[in-house]
Amino acid sequence: MRITELNHVALHVGDVERSRKFFEQVLGLAELPRPAFTFPGAWYRLGEQELHLIGGRKNELSNGPRGTHFALSVKSIEEAKVQLDKSGWRY
Repeated sequence: MRITELNHVALHVGDVERSRKFFEQVLGLAELPRPAFTFPGAWYRLGEQELHLIGGRKNELSNGPRGTHFALSVKSIEEAKVQLDKSGWRY
């Protein structure tokens, strides 16, 4: 598997609006368009990567596609799948 870049980092936040003020007003990040998900959040450009803020979670485990994560772009998704399947790790 050949990783080509870090695509984005997703962080869970307790208060999306307060977090938006920090990232926009303090750090000066520009907000990006975000799909109309059923949960609150905000996306920002962070250099060549993106920062995804995820709100709306209470006392749930942080797993699954909405869990805290980072995403990597790969040259070939098929090659990556073969390598991950061989590794025995659950993904």
